[in-house]
Parts: sequence; structure tokens; C-alpha cells
Amino acid sequence: EAAVKEDNQYAEYLLGKTLLKGEDVERDTRRGEELLKRSAEQGNRYAAYTLGKALLDGDVLAQNPPEAVRLLTVATDKGFIPAEYVLGKLLYRGEVVKRDIEKALGYLEQASKGKNPNAAYLAGKIRLSEQEFKDLKKALRHFEIAAESGNPFAMYQAGRILLREETLKNVAKAVWYFENAANQDNSAAEYLLGKLYLYGKEVRRDEAKAMEYLTAASEHGNTFARALLERIATERQKFIEQYQTRMVSVCVSGLFQDIARILQTRLEEEGKGNMGLVDRKLRRQIEEKKQAQGLKYG
Repeated sequence: EAAVKEDNQYAEYLLGKTLLKGEDVERDTRRGEELLKRSAEQGNRYAAYTLGKALLDGDVLAQNPPEAVRLLTVATDKGFIPAEYVLGKLLYRGEVVKRDIEKALGYLEQASKGKNPNAAYLAGKIRLSEQEFKDLKKALRHFEIAAESGNPFAMYQAGRILLREETLKNVAKAVWYFENAANQDNSAAEYLLGKLYLYGKEVRRDEAKAMEYLTAASEHGNTFARALLERIATERQKFIEQYQTRMVSVCVSGLFQDIARILQTRLEEEGKGNMGLVDRKLRRQIEEKKQAQGLKYG
């Protein structure tokens, strides 16, 4: 209180925040707002951000978006990274202020440089999906910053760019990102890993891993994984049925061939036996004819 009486901006900020939130003291939002405003007017970025957020959220103070934006701008002018993220998100969504993607991206990329993972992820999404501002190299950088904090969605997006973009392609790194995202039950990463190992184009084919990842993705609600598993099951059943039909056909064909061989052998044997009988009969007839001729001319 003594420091506040001396108009100390830091004391005003700390006491104002405490009264506004009711931390260890009885809440006094009116006085808390007054002290934060005095501190912000002296250039305290923490006070400007805290009051700006309170006026934006409308939880403990009446919502006042224009004043909130003004105070957040004061904080960003002082290089306060959380304020850059909040203001960038506001301008991108255009919910309480007029949408301005270019301005939003400026704030978000500045916060991304300061390693703010939320700002980095949103900046990455803008650089990936907004056609006018699309830049995959920058998008990858933002996603990698967000991934450093353990964001599985950022890991997935970084992996996709590294897998699909020829100029940035790095399959091993992409798989590494997917695996780390999958470890946090990210179904999109699980699905992509399943496809990679199933088809074996970018990585060595591994059906066991493919089924493991696809099953996990399906269990985590991924409809694409579920549909692919159903397709695999259908194709396998068709293959089994075709194989069984082919085996039956081969067995029947083999049986007929065996029967044919047996019949052929028997016919040949019978043929040989009949030829012997014919030969003996013919020799006997010739002999009888010769004897008759001998008797006639002898």
C-alpha cells in the first residue's frame, strides 16, 4: 500500500491483480481495475495485458472489447509475447474485432519468434491454409517451434509437410514427428503411420506395425482408419475365398489327371496284351497255310 501511495507502477500492478482475482484477499474488482489502469498508463506491460484480458473475457469485469484491444496493443508495443498471441488470435478470428489476417500474422509470427507455442501453431496454420499468405517453409518452422513444447497437432502438421513437400522432404524426420504425435494418441498421425507401413512406399513395409497403428487410430475415433481396416478385412476374405476355390479346383483337376493317367496305363497294358494275342493268331494261320501248300506241291 505504501508503494502504491507513491504511485509505483509495479506495486499498483501487483495489488491491482491481487484485488481483481481475489488472491488471498477479499476481491475488489473496482479498485483492482483502477490500480491496473494506473499501472498500464505508466507503461507497465503486465498491467496492460492483465486488464486487457479481463476486459476481453468478461469474467470478472464487464466486457469491453475496444478497450481490451487498446490495452493489449500497449502490451504488444512493449514486446509482451502473450499479448501478441492474444491480439493475433483476435484479429485472425475476427470475433470481437474486424478480421485482419495480415495484422494477425504479424503479431503471431512475432510471438512465434519468442517461442510461444500457441502463437507458433496458429501462425503455422495460417501459412499452411490461407492461400494469400501460404508459405510451407515458414509453416514448417512455426509447427516445429510448437512441436518443441509437445504439441501433437503441430507434430502431425510438421510431419505432413516433411512427407509431402518435395523441396522440404525428409521421410525419417516426418516419421519421427508422426511417432511422437502417435505416442500422445493423435489419431491422424496413427492413421498416416498405418498407411505408410501398409503400402511400404516411403518406408519398409511392415504389416504388423501398419495394423497396430490403424487399429489404434480407429479406436481413437479416426473414421478413415476404420474404413481402411474394413477394406483390408474385405480384401483378405476375398483372397481367402479365391484361394480356397483355386485349391479345390487344383485338387479336382489333379484327381482327373490321376484318373486319366491310370486309365491310360491300363489301356496301354490291355493294348499290349491284345496285340500279343493277335500276333500269335496270325503266326498260326501262316503256319497252317505253309503246311497246306507243302502238301499240295510236295
